Amino acid sequence: MDRRGHGESKDESEAGSNYGLRKEFEDVAAVVNSQAGPVFVLGHSIGGLFALEAAFLTNKISKLVLYEPPLQDLDHTAVADRMERMIHADVLQSAREQALVTFLREIVMISPDEIAAMKRQAAWPSRVAGIDIQIREIRALSKYRFEAKRMKRIVALVSGGGFPMGQVIGSTNARGEHPKERPLTPQDLLATIYRHLGIDYRATFQNFSGRPVPILGEGQPISELT
Repeated sequence: MDRRGHGESKDESEAGSNYGLRKEFEDVAAVVNSQAGPVFVLGHSIGGLFALEAAFLTNKISKLVLYEPPLQDLDHTAVADRMERMIHADVLQSAREQALVTFLREIVMISPDEIAAMKRQAAWPSRVAGIDIQIREIRALSKYRFEAKRMKRIVALVSGGGFPMGQVIGSTNARGEHPKERPLTPQDLLATIYRHLGIDYRATFQNFSGRPVPILGEGQPISELT
């Protein structure tokens, strides 16, 4: 789906204080609810965050896959301030492009070669034109806090792949609101999958700035599935 201010979706002049992530969550839930049956939702980057929160607003999402959602609770408002100053100091298109490059290098943390490849894509001019929307999203995202405890309300069904089947792990209260026995986290499920694939879930890798980043910050394999 085209999010607010992207693609064919109108912006509705929601810059600044009028914009909020909650509206994005509700947009995803509205699209899901407009479909006839259960929906499989795939969310990428900030869209992954919106898809995750939409799962708490509708019961029609049957499957949810999040790819690189920004859940690290990082505050990039200083970078957003710098990007905004670039745009205001120079009205030329080159200033907007430099602001976008700053975002890609310092927040998304992709390499100069990858940025050069993106510049050759047909979508690059529209990315440059929409840098104001990117700035407002950075500011709004800085106020979001990921709460792992809330995710315990989401039940995971694991099937195939050689896992031992035919078991229910843990239990909840009568209304399915909170775990009562054997509480697990999404990180535990990821650690289980990584171990099953032969990936060391305790390993780290270096990002483009040379900083070591853990594959999985926390979580342990679920013993019943290993």
